[in-house]
Formats: sequence, C-alpha cells, structure tokens
Amino acid sequence: MTSFDFTVIGILLCGLALSYFLHQRILAKRIKQSTEVLQKKLSEAENRTREFDVHTHQLSAASEQIKRENKKIDDAKNLFEEKNKKLWQMSEAVYREKKKVDDEIEKLKEEKEKLEGEKKKVDEKVKKLWLQSTAIHKEKEKIEQIKAIIEQKHRDVTESITYAKRIQTAILPLKHEIQAALPDSFVLFMPRDIVSGDFYWFTTKGDKSYMAAVDCTGHGVPGAFMSMVGHTLLNEIIEQKGLTDPGKILNELDNSVRFILKQDNFETSTRDGMDVCLCVFNNKTKEVQYAGANRPLWVIRHSALHPVPEANLEETKATKAAIGGIREEEVIFKTHHVTLQKGDSLFLSTDGYADQFSPDDKKLMTRKFKNTLLAIQNKTMQEQGKYLEEFHDAWKGNMEQTDDVLVIGVRV
Repeated sequence: MTSFDFTVIGILLCGLALSYFLHQRILAKRIKQSTEVLQKKLSEAENRTREFDVHTHQLSAASEQIKRENKKIDDAKNLFEEKNKKLWQMSEAVYREKKKVDDEIEKLKEEKEKLEGEKKKVDEKVKKLWLQSTAIHKEKEKIEQIKAIIEQKHRDVTESITYAKRIQTAILPLKHEIQAALPDSFVLFMPRDIVSGDFYWFTTKGDKSYMAAVDCTGHGVPGAFMSMVGHTLLNEIIEQKGLTDPGKILNELDNSVRFILKQDNFETSTRDGMDVCLCVFNNKTKEVQYAGANRPLWVIRHSALHPVPEANLEETKATKAAIGGIREEEVIFKTHHVTLQKGDSLFLSTDGYADQFSPDDKKLMTRKFKNTLLAIQNKTMQEQGKYLEEFHDAWKGNMEQTDDVLVIGVRV
C-alpha cells in the first residue's frame, strides 16, 4: 500500500470525521431544538395538566352539582310521575264524565228534536186555537147578548115569582088569628125557594078550630100552584060544604084534587098530590080529631105532678095514601080522636125538617127530630119555634136547604 493510498484513506477518514462531526453538530442542534420543543411541549403539557386538574376539579364540582340536580330532577320526575298518575286517574274520570256529558248531550239533542217536533205541533195547535179563539170571541159576543136577554128574563121571572110569593103569603092565615084561637102555639115556616110547596091552613067555625100542615108535590113554582089549589079547596070544603070531620074533609079534598087534575083519565092525568096533617080542635072539650094523608100527628104528654114533667111522644099514624095522584083502589081517610090534658103538646109537620142534610152529608131524620122536640118541652111554644129554627140552620150549615120546612106546635 502506497502513501497515496494512505493519503486517500486519510482524506476519506477526515471526510468521514468531518461528516460525522457535522452530523453530530446537526444532530445536537436538532436534539437541542427537539429538547426545547419537548420542554416547551412539556411545559404546555404541565400547563394543560394544571388546567386539566382545574377542569377536573370543576368537573368534579359540576358532577356533584349535576348529581344534586339529577336528584332534584329525579324528585321532580317522581313528583311529576305522581302528578301524572293522578292526572291520568283524573283524566280517566274526566273521560268518563265526558262520556256521560256526551251521552247527555246526545239525549238532549234527541229531546231537542222531539221538542222541536212538539213545538211545531204546538204552533199548529196555537194557530188552530187562535182561529178557534176568534170564532169563540164572536160566539162569546153572541152569548153575552143571549145572557143579557136571559138575565132580563130571569129578572122578569123572579119579579113574577116574588109577586106570586106576595099572593101566596096573603092567602096564608094571619098568625095573630091563630094566636087568638090557640094562644100557646107557633108556626115555623121556611120555604126553600121564593114560593113554597108547603103551606099551613087555619080557620075557625063555632067552637072548633081547624089547622092543617100540607106538603104539596114538589117545591117552588109547581108546589106553589098545588098549594093554591089545596088552600082554595079546603076553604070551599069547610065554608061552603060545611064538613067538620077531618077524615071526611080529606076524602072530599082527595076527590076534588083528582077531579080538578083529571087524575081518573090515565092519558091526561098527573101524579101531583099532597100530604096532609089535619087537626080539628074542640075549644070546649079539649078533644082533638085528626086525619092524615101520609103525615102523622105527634102528641107529647106532660104529667101535672111535677113542675118540669118528663115527656112521652105518642104518634098517631096517618092513612098511607096521598091526597090526589093515580091509584087503582079507593082510599078512605080515617078520623082519630085524641083526648088531651092541660100541658099536652101537639106537633104537625111536613117532611122537610127531618130531610135536611148537614155539611157531613147526614140527613137529620125523623128520630132526631122527635128527640129534639122532647128535649125542649121545658120551653114555651114560642121559644120552641125559635129553637127549632136555630137548630135547623145550625144543622144545615153551609148546605142548601133540602126542602120546604113547616112545623106547627100547639100546647093546650
């Protein structure tokens, strides 16, 4: 090996050394730069670590806050769930109520439809009624005119009947004449209507006084016509024909009524007649003759041994037939003789007093009438008449009078 070779090798080695040195210098510089970069990054990393620790602490605090908030949220969630459960239950109740309301609304709709249908019908009826009302109004005007005419005719008829009452009253015996012949007596006479089908008749002839209580068929105007007939015939039989026996008087009265009313002719006859209680008083002997057509005579006896004597009521029965009317067999009215003692009382009456109804729809009846008479025998005859009138009015109350009332009492 030559020196040149060594030289070349030396140069190469120097080149290699220089290259190594330069490489080392560059490497050291790069390492320094890398180290600086690493230190810088490490510093940045430390800073970031510190920042991370701060953030970690903040995150931990935030986590605790989040836990607390989550607990609140859980509590709120539980409360919300409870409320939601209650709301759900309420919702179900509301749903059920809504269903009921919907059902009711549906029913109301149906009712509304029905009502609208009914309203339509009512409107039609109202229209018809309005037309009828117009017609009725016209008819009412006619009725008012007819009513005025009827009222005028009613006034005319009432005035006529009232005048007829004056005539009927005028033919009745005067009470002072009865008192003169029979001092201890009373006459209770209460017509149901303006005029009466009942009437009392009285006359005297010689030593005898004739007293009758008569109940004609019906009351009001028909009865009043019959009373006029009966009164006229009794006067005619006593005054003109001179009959004194009460049985014969009633027989003659019966024949006369049947003749006047043509009651033997079945085609034109009526059934009108009268019930009669007729007494003939002998003012000297105190004997009484009695005959009756369906009306009895009542005598109440008084014992003279006691200041306020006990009383017994004796009934003398009438012939069971009316004066007049249609009958197939002949009737003979029987005369009865009754001997009286001082203080005895006689009572003649029609059926009107006993037939009166009370507000309880009870009829007074004959038995109660008799018991009432027995209960007032310690009174004078005038007081008895007043008592009987007041008792009748109290019994009647607010009821209408059932029939004409006639009661005659005589004490010897």
